[in-house]
Amino acid sequence: MSDGAPALEMSGVDAAYGARPALSGIDLTLAPGDLLALLGPNGAGKSTLVALAAGLREPAAGTVRVCGRDPRRDRATRRLVGLAAQEIGLYPALTVRQNLRAMGEIHGMSAVAARTAAESLLAPFGLDAVAGRAAGDLSGGERRRAHAAAALVHGPRLALLDEPTAGADPRTRDAILSAVRDLAAGGVAVVYTTHYLPEVEARGGARRGGRPAVRAGGAPRRGRAPVVVRRPRPGVARVGGRWDRRRGRGAPARRRSRGGAGGGAGAPGWRHGPPDGSRDRAPHAGGRLHGADGPPRPGRRVRGAVAIARTEVRLLRHDPVPAVVLIGMPVVLMTLLSPALRAALLVEGDDVPGSAQSVPGMACVFAVFAAGIVGFAIFRDHGWHTWERLHASGVPAREVMAGKLVVPAALLATQAVVLFTVGVLLLDLRVPGSWLVVVAVAAAYGVLVLAAGLAVAAFASTIQQVNALTALGAMVLGGLGGGFVPADSLPEWVQPIAPASPVYWAMEGYRGAIIDGEGLAAAALPLAVLLSVAAALAALAAGRLRRDTPKRAWG
Repeated sequence: MSDGAPALEMSGVDAAYGARPALSGIDLTLAPGDLLALLGPNGAGKSTLVALAAGLREPAAGTVRVCGRDPRRDRATRRLVGLAAQEIGLYPALTVRQNLRAMGEIHGMSAVAARTAAESLLAPFGLDAVAGRAAGDLSGGERRRAHAAAALVHGPRLALLDEPTAGADPRTRDAILSAVRDLAAGGVAVVYTTHYLPEVEARGGARRGGRPAVRAGGAPRRGRAPVVVRRPRPGVARVGGRWDRRRGRGAPARRRSRGGAGGGAGAPGWRHGPPDGSRDRAPHAGGRLHGADGPPRPGRRVRGAVAIARTEVRLLRHDPVPAVVLIGMPVVLMTLLSPALRAALLVEGDDVPGSAQSVPGMACVFAVFAAGIVGFAIFRDHGWHTWERLHASGVPAREVMAGKLVVPAALLATQAVVLFTVGVLLLDLRVPGSWLVVVAVAAAYGVLVLAAGLAVAAFASTIQQVNALTALGAMVLGGLGGGFVPADSLPEWVQPIAPASPVYWAMEGYRGAIIDGEGLAAAALPLAVLLSVAAALAALAAGRLRRDTPKRAWG
């Protein structure tokens, strides 16, 4: 990170949505402690500018720098940014306190530091009375305040607040505007978008008579250029051109401070830097620079995956139904099917209990539903608008996916243990071959299911498609691969295509250990096929997920 670099710098930035231009020729520089207010109608390009600053979009032309680095290519730089997008991004099942802690941890803070920072933000945002309530049970104003606080818990250098008071009640508006003032007073650079000119004027961000202090350089969208309003440091920052130290035409009028915390020239509480001109910033309520742990350390990136996994565990505790279905239903079905499957196995010449087919078969069929859990975990975040927070946090995509896979992987392991334990204790299941084969096949098949879940999430565009593909996969692949009945009992026209199903190869591996009494060497081919298919699915998913394809949680 470059010492003394501007908190935000844009030079010749263009942005477009297909053939439709959104921003053109934007030049601005924002120093620590500066506050930039973007005022304009819908479609003027305010949110596009915020997304560029957060590293969520690639400019069509020009450069974007946050603290001297490109936030799009240098993910570590995104940890210095606090983003509160227009849509409220909170986990509705988690409490306010848990949401704030989760966002701090995802940005690299330790659990202790995140807890401390979260507690310190409750009172300033008027959330102390509702800290223990689920975010989904809050009023609109309370959710808006929690959403803004979640963007600041890790102590960013640059705060991006996109219409944080839209539809807010007076109390919420006052709390957020006070936080904006305190951020700037603490040396945080702030970009703040709004529809309300009086709101900007109330903070001293416009001249008397309602005339804006300055407009943006460039044309955000023809006929819809937003107004850019702020109280600059004379001679330090520029917006579409250098600031003129003289109070001539086009230069912003100076206003005496009325005694706010910020001191110096500007509105009450709006800080333009310490009197000695240094760039030191005071800590704000969210903790010190880089969070309360200090600067990033090696290993911090791993913590992002751990933080996401921890959040997924908390969400599972609030909604354990998927775990019950994934584990409970196959136990019921394999118990009911075992007597009938013994007869089917005898017809094929295998004098073994029906559990030799029902236990591994139900394990294979119902494991496919874990792919749906993976897809739902991703689409759910899009629906809750928390995916944008994860994207803006700087955690690499592979670590986000790793964190999302921890709970489904744990459920698959638990399912296999429970099903085979019930089979041995209650259904007379015996394994004359190697149990190591059973474990290896279960692990390889589980990896394949997780990769399939990522692939489904990558290529589906709605949660309905995820559900449909998961159910179809479980029934069709399970039926073709011998998950319900022995593969040799399938119709003759099905048997030649059965190897196209991964379930077939998993059942072949299980059969070798449970029915034929074979060891690990005999399972080499099934294991190789399962792992090869898993690698192919993972590669497909990775290529697709890199494109940031938009997802719709519903419809």
